[in-house]
Amino acid sequence: MSFTPTQPQLAESELWRILTRLAHARETIRYSKLAKLTGFAEHQDELRTLLQRIRMVCTEHQLPILSALVVDDVGRYQGLTSAQPDAAWERARIFEFDWSTAVHAGA
Repeated sequence: MSFTPTQPQLAESELWRILTRLAHARETIRYSKLAKLTGFAEHQDELRTLLQRIRMVCTEHQLPILSALVVDDVGRYQGLTSAQPDAAWERARIFEFDWSTAVHAGA
């Protein structure tokens, strides 16, 4: 399941699927593990951009912010936007949401 920066729409759709599966399983993922899983270990700026686009989609459609499931390598919320004191609350929203009803625009 490795994607390259030349496949941004495919990679964004796959990230959406990974994050919604994590939400269903009520799990988080470390940023470095996600980078390796998706083939972006050497292209972390591109991964960050894709995660920011997913955040924008969630915001535009008033969905819980899926990127809150991505934590830094010591297990704390990084969120790719800034440290947020309400990260645990946002993850609870993510875990409770029925993601089968939300269709990602790029999927």
